Amino acid sequence: MKHKIGIYTCILTILCTISFAQDIKINSGHWRGNLMRTDGINIPFSFQMHTVNGKTEMLITNANDTLVVNDFKKFNDSILITLPFFDAEFMVKSEGDKIKGRWTRHLPKSNTYMPFEAVLNQNRFNEVHQNELKLNNTWDVKFIDENTKDSSEAIGQFNCSINNVTGTFLTTTGDYRFLEGIYNGGKIKLSTFDGSHAYLVLADFDPKTNTISNGIFYAGLTGKENWSGILNPEAELPDAEKLTFLKPGYQKIQFQLPDLNNNVISLADAKYQHKVVLLQIMGSWCPNCLDESKLMAEVYDAYHSKGLEIIGLCFEKSDDIKVIKNNINNFKKQLQIKYPLLIAGNTKKGSVNNTLPMLANFVAFPTLILIDRNGNVQSIHTGYSGPATEKFYLAFKKHFIENLEKYLNEK
Repeated sequence: MKHKIGIYTCILTILCTISFAQDIKINSGHWRGNLMRTDGINIPFSFQMHTVNGKTEMLITNANDTLVVNDFKKFNDSILITLPFFDAEFMVKSEGDKIKGRWTRHLPKSNTYMPFEAVLNQNRFNEVHQNELKLNNTWDVKFIDENTKDSSEAIGQFNCSINNVTGTFLTTTGDYRFLEGIYNGGKIKLSTFDGSHAYLVLADFDPKTNTISNGIFYAGLTGKENWSGILNPEAELPDAEKLTFLKPGYQKIQFQLPDLNNNVISLADAKYQHKVVLLQIMGSWCPNCLDESKLMAEVYDAYHSKGLEIIGLCFEKSDDIKVIKNNINNFKKQLQIKYPLLIAGNTKKGSVNNTLPMLANFVAFPTLILIDRNGNVQSIHTGYSGPATEKFYLAFKKHFIENLEKYLNEK
């Protein structure tokens, strides 16, 4: 009897400690959030708080991308806000027109923490935006790490309107997703927060010489690089279909991997015979994989009846199978993915080649492999230029759909 009373007491304590979304008290309206770095720099982002059917909802907006957050729980005087992707969360206290707390990103070996505060009725940046049409272009960009002095090259794509500046950076392994901000008095200010990455981009722009200089790129808690840009409307990345390839002697991909229900899936299964198959090499932790998966979910719905199958091969950061399954299942549920996502390995160096030894020079998540109806690999596309890259995304999508339809039409 004493044992049962102890259990009931424990349950009551938990129920008293935790309450659900209808008890959340955060003022509705437009908020500016700040993630605070160790060097005193704040990375700002914008979000809306409102109530839908009696439940609190948070909309984190960067340019044309909106992250919908609706998982709120109350712990005593604090609120846990669980983000829908990337195994991340806020733990905060609401104080009228202010919110204070911290953001946590859960990682296998150690978590990342950043202090967080937000203020109601504040814009992402305080300065008044000025429209500068000369920013609407493509730029050759060079990043230089402030500590190591290592350099890397990218493409900058910016769009300045009467309301704001949006844009991104493209690299051979993917883009920096949706940046948003302002132009004022010769200064560019952009930022983003997507639940995984927090970026602040600053630079000077001279419309007379069309040069971007004195750029500083802040990433997360401590990352910092200098950058500059030179106008180049014809800027291009290396051919994404020539970076990763099959080793000599191979034409096909082979694997046997479990799905989330421990069923072993193989391309030799009857389901995949005489079908065009897309293989996504991806991870639930990867923002570019998120963007690619949104497109793949649409493509699957449009072309599955015409003979298309898609399989996601998930390489995860955790070694805990429960965490792995939970993250992949959540990713699949949030995006309403109807095709199987398989547990393929981890993100340690060499893991992809251990699972797929026929691949040579694997360099990026995501990588997309197109297989024809005879089971032969026809293309391997490294990285992903998502919607934030505008013309680069449209060019990729046009090429991809034309290629896909070509092989679907073959009998």
